[in-house]
Amino acid sequence: MSGVIGEGVSKFTRALVVAIAAAICASPVFCQGTTTLKSISYVSDITVSLGGVTVPGGALAQEDLATGTVSLVTNGPPLPDGTHIVAYQPASDGGALYAFDTTVAFGSLTVPRGDVVELGSNGSTYTIVFDAAANGIPDGTMVDAVAVASNGNLLLSFDTTVTLGALTATPRDLVLFNPTSSNFSLFFSGAARSE
Repeated sequence: MSGVIGEGVSKFTRALVVAIAAAICASPVFCQGTTTLKSISYVSDITVSLGGVTVPGGALAQEDLATGTVSLVTNGPPLPDGTHIVAYQPASDGGALYAFDTTVAFGSLTVPRGDVVELGSNGSTYTIVFDAAANGIPDGTMVDAVAVASNGNLLLSFDTTVTLGALTATPRDLVLFNPTSSNFSLFFSGAARSE
């Protein structure tokens, strides 16, 4: 992977590059450890054909990396018109993690842009698992990639450069967030990989 992901690149391209960057994390040269990816999930901002499957703009799709099978994910939360899923991670129990490009309300729970919410396996329970404001993320910053590490920590990417204590993360980076200690660490350096 070379080049710079910057402004002017489509949301789909950026999301795909972030997913590929996560896949590169199987190499401990660039990451803290080995991470095995089983699938890549993405939302295209335009209609695309992936693996013979037409994915409409705004639709959530998932590719099984072992088989190459692409499928549309249809069991997501009901969203108001104009709201887009910008990050998605399925859970083994049938639930999933989501981040959105705008503030969304699910009953009495309000999920601001930048937060990550878990939709429980029952399809009706919502829990914020990453509170951006409480963890020092600047207002308006969007989480645009999310995954769960084997130890339960979150892998996150942001749509703009953020300073997290002593760590500065660019949109090309993946950071590891420990929800127990509320600490961030660099998991993948996009700059190191693009050189």
